[in-house]
Amino acid sequence: MKGQLRNITLKLLSEKPMSGSELVNTIEKQLGWKPSYGSMYPLLEQLLSEKLVTCKEEKKKKKYTLTEKGKKELQKNKKNKESLVKLLNKTYGIMKEVYGVDASDIDEKLAEQITEGKIAIEDIQQESIDMKKEIYRIMKSKNYKNNKTELKKILHETIQNMKRLK
Repeated sequence: MKGQLRNITLKLLSEKPMSGSELVNTIEKQLGWKPSYGSMYPLLEQLLSEKLVTCKEEKKKKKYTLTEKGKKELQKNKKNKESLVKLLNKTYGIMKEVYGVDASDIDEKLAEQITEGKIAIEDIQQESIDMKKEIYRIMKSKNYKNNKTELKKILHETIQNMKRLK
């Protein structure tokens, strides 16, 4: 996720102006991963220096807004599917390492279809985000050790069900 912080931040700022803390909290809420403030604020400074965002102080908080140049950058990034494919590969690699679930088959087929433009990632994006959020939520919970076996079973069954789809 860390490598995607820039793109995620641009996307969120395209929706509405936000402060650094609002960005961090929104990312945590939507993705189940909380970037550090030590990553967010230097990134915002970089985006300011690149003129991709502007900053205005409102009620003692700095609110960042996407500029036209930032909107063009975001559009360019949407076309760059390679980083998304790498992220998917990494995510499934982590699933294999942590849960012992081999999702490489799914990984390769999905990555190939996305890269070749055979499927629009938007078709499954929300479900993919929701699944990752739930996995991260469970991993962070106090009951993770108790739930690990059940989670592995659910993931295994899900993968088997997906393999049956034609």
